[in-house]
Amino acid sequence: MKLVDEMKDEKLGVAILYNFTKGYQDPVPMESYNIVIPLIFNDTFTKEILKHATLEEVIKACLKEDPEFGVKIKKALVDDNDITTKSQGIGVISGLLSFELVNKEMCGFANEANILDFKECRILGKLMRGKSVDDVLSMMVTRDIKIVILQASSVGKDIDLGFFNALGDVTFYENASDDEVIALCQDATIIATNKNKITAKVMDACPKLKFIAEMATGYNNIDIEAASTRGIKVANVANYSTSAVAQHTLALALEMLQHTHEYDSYVKSKAYGESGRFSYFEYPIHELAGMTWGIVGLGAIGHQVAKVVSALGCKVIYYSASGHQQDCPYEMVDFGKLLERSDIISIHAPLNDKTYHLFKGGVFKVMKKSAYLINVGRGPIIDEISLVEALKNHEIQKAALDVFEDEPLTVDSPLYEVKDQLLLSPHVAWASVEARQRLVEEVYQNIEEFLNGRQRNIVNH
Repeated sequence: MKLVDEMKDEKLGVAILYNFTKGYQDPVPMESYNIVIPLIFNDTFTKEILKHATLEEVIKACLKEDPEFGVKIKKALVDDNDITTKSQGIGVISGLLSFELVNKEMCGFANEANILDFKECRILGKLMRGKSVDDVLSMMVTRDIKIVILQASSVGKDIDLGFFNALGDVTFYENASDDEVIALCQDATIIATNKNKITAKVMDACPKLKFIAEMATGYNNIDIEAASTRGIKVANVANYSTSAVAQHTLALALEMLQHTHEYDSYVKSKAYGESGRFSYFEYPIHELAGMTWGIVGLGAIGHQVAKVVSALGCKVIYYSASGHQQDCPYEMVDFGKLLERSDIISIHAPLNDKTYHLFKGGVFKVMKKSAYLINVGRGPIIDEISLVEALKNHEIQKAALDVFEDEPLTVDSPLYEVKDQLLLSPHVAWASVEARQRLVEEVYQNIEEFLNGRQRNIVNH
């Protein structure tokens, strides 16, 4: 049932009030009618009322869908008052509605009649039974919860975070620094962040803090032990970017094998047009089919990469720093064998004591000189100084990095010394529009469940 402004007339209003009264089943207090038309004329409300079992759930869903929902309904209470009054009058004249005193309060009754059935109105009547207009309006008031989102820009300006306002008093900061965290969060009940370091010192300076929402999968920026000791729950978001990271991994590999950028530049320079030759072979192109692809970290993303490159004809082997063998069709090997056998190695492991600087020093000498290395996991898994030396000494063919030991990449990084052998992207493997939207929706649900007394994606039980 989609209503538009042009349909706001008394005839429709009578039908709405009649169906509401039938759904209410008991005598309807006169005052309750005031909010019926404002709600039913709101398309978000009429969509959500068909999905939920209680009025509280409906309104919560509306606020998530449209953070201005409550404001609009309160304005409509004034704007639609005239049509409500006229509809009540016409209802009485036509015999559809009647009003009489019940316990000294004027109430409405629906007389038997053959009239258009509006399911949404009848449901509203049922859900509003026993509730006053003030009760309904109070459901639209956001909780007395102060939420601070420290790095809103980390998900991109094209992702709307306005629906978080349904959760409480939300303050957004584009890109707060670590030095600003305490000053910005002293009164916060909930902190949402991506990279800010939330230390024991921060927690002690924020006495109201009860929940930290990590806007990422990795949560090494948070002192988990300190949070647990202080009764602060921490939740992360997993598997929201699996497809995006796998796609970017393949894109980096194909760029290194195909030299797409170099050939594009060659044609656009007009050198191709001036060459007199139909083709140009300056940059050797290699086929994925038949190559051995080594994966470090066969988690959700590693599995997705394995599935994709297997379909393209690669033989997949993998190494697990934890030693955990997966139930999968791929061969598990030790680290040395992975280095020796792989034509391409992609890193999808978390950063921990076992993976920190896993690729350093003599490791590169064990790899094939024709090998390609891709890191879309965590920057410090590769010792960047060692990688630069390996590339300069042609110990491996090329490398592609989406993550770095320091982010953003420092302007004096030694990585700039090997530009031709290195493909770089600014930590965007995870950042498809779809993945970023999934991320913020998951963060919202983590916070919502915490506020409702339930645990979701908690990492410190």
